[in-house]
Amino acid sequence: MKKYILLFVLLSSISCEEIDPAFFEKEFLGMDADYSFVDADKYDGIPIEKREYFFYDEFNDNQNSWLTLNFGNASASISGGNYILFVNNGASVFQKNFVIDQSRNFEIETRIKIANSYNAEASGFVWGYSSSNTEFYAYLFTTSPSQWVGYYQWNSYNAWLDFTPQNVLQQGEYNKLTIRKIGSKYYFFMNEAFVISKSFEAFFDNQIGFLVADDATIYVDYINVDYIN
Repeated sequence: MKKYILLFVLLSSISCEEIDPAFFEKEFLGMDADYSFVDADKYDGIPIEKREYFFYDEFNDNQNSWLTLNFGNASASISGGNYILFVNNGASVFQKNFVIDQSRNFEIETRIKIANSYNAEASGFVWGYSSSNTEFYAYLFTTSPSQWVGYYQWNSYNAWLDFTPQNVLQQGEYNKLTIRKIGSKYYFFMNEAFVISKSFEAFFDNQIGFLVADDATIYVDYINVDYIN
């Protein structure tokens, strides 16, 4: 409330002058409009002192309460430092509640291996997931190998990057997926190589998880979330 009162006083006192947008965003909206401290489209472009630890899980146990189950057509377990997911009756998402402050800059990183896949469908990471409407953003890849970035809404996949062959993908090995938000843009990296940037869009809801293709098994090595100041 004090900030908005101050804003009113400031606008009243300098109504005949032009306000610097960067100053306005930083001082009154809590946004750092100057991102010269980063090279957002370079994997190593974030100085370590600008990173703020938020969450890390290397799946040595289930202290973070990931979904586990064991049915005939699906399983989810934590073993050997991996979150191991399997389905054979249609693609499935294994998700959990996880709140990320969307007003801040952040980075999500995970390392996934598709161990078995008997079709060309994609598996990978999802965020901003809504269980009520089955809407989500996704960064997926296949054993082809190719990758896909986009969102699922109204029973339709909408691509920001359609299935595109990538020589940085490692077949049968772990692949590192990085989703970085700086200012109003996303930056995506595969195995530390820049892939695409896209305008940021608000989450559908506050869940993250992993999408597993039909008749596939994936191993998740870790997931890390940092804020970037």
